[in-house]
Amino acid sequence: MINNIKQSAGNNSENINSGRDTSITNITNVINEVIDYDKLTTSVVEIVIDAFPILRNEAFATGRILMEDTAKFLMDEIKKLKESAEHLKSKLSEPDIQFSINELLYISAKKGNKIDRNVLVSLIVKKLETGVSDEQDFLLDEAITISSKLTRQQIEFLGFIFYVKSINYNYGANSLAFGTYWERVDPADMNLRENHDSFILKNSFVKKSYVYEAYMKIYTNDLEFLFKDIKSVSKINLTYLSLKNCIGNLMLGGQGIEHIVSKRTGTREEDFNKEFKFLQMLLKKYGVENTSNINLTEIGNIIAIAYLNSKGLNLPIVN
Repeated sequence: MINNIKQSAGNNSENINSGRDTSITNITNVINEVIDYDKLTTSVVEIVIDAFPILRNEAFATGRILMEDTAKFLMDEIKKLKESAEHLKSKLSEPDIQFSINELLYISAKKGNKIDRNVLVSLIVKKLETGVSDEQDFLLDEAITISSKLTRQQIEFLGFIFYVKSINYNYGANSLAFGTYWERVDPADMNLRENHDSFILKNSFVKKSYVYEAYMKIYTNDLEFLFKDIKSVSKINLTYLSLKNCIGNLMLGGQGIEHIVSKRTGTREEDFNKEFKFLQMLLKKYGVENTSNINLTEIGNIIAIAYLNSKGLNLPIVN
């Protein structure tokens, strides 16, 4: 496991030379034998520094600090992966990964706290995992590129929309035939069958009151916990997010948030403002009046999930 990797360079490893070799092999040399994360952090920063234009000393110093901090954070997240040392050495040596890291550090130095580095780092770390297909890898690359062009608030908004529209309650049931299993329960789904006070699932049934109570918690206490740290919110430019392929065609409709939430919680749509004050407050601050035409694209979903995972959820970023 990664925690057992020796944190020093092996006999055949090459040290970073004082001349700051900027070739793509510089990172590969550092991880030739074992992964030395301190040297790797230094190496990835030096590569981007060499590509920087000449800056004033103050700007250069600030940019370097931001890159070093981001590189250390990235390495700390890589260490948490449950992957073999051999697998990580192989992936970190790939030009694809190295270019993604360079892009991360460059945008960190350029934009600083204006970007959400947690999201960018989680997307890069996902690329290192075993089992990521070529198609998923391309989607992650696109998500990394687009995330670097989004503000923190725009990414938060994507996470907010995904959470409210796409997070579902999963009912855990037990049976002799199936053991313990989970079934998605979404009262906003027109195909969900019901019988008096219960919803009929594929292999079981569940009381409506139980489902409504679970969704009420999702849209009140849980929502406020996830988004309570949002300092300031201003009107979102939906056209920009559409141009960046984060949300779909704004001319196409769908189910609005008021309808979805009311269906899932068993409340009346006309009571939405009274029942879900924090949710309504966010919608008002984001300047969103019609939510039926806000539907995330696949890239938008990936960015949104990466954001929610940075807040403590554990959702699969790509399927």
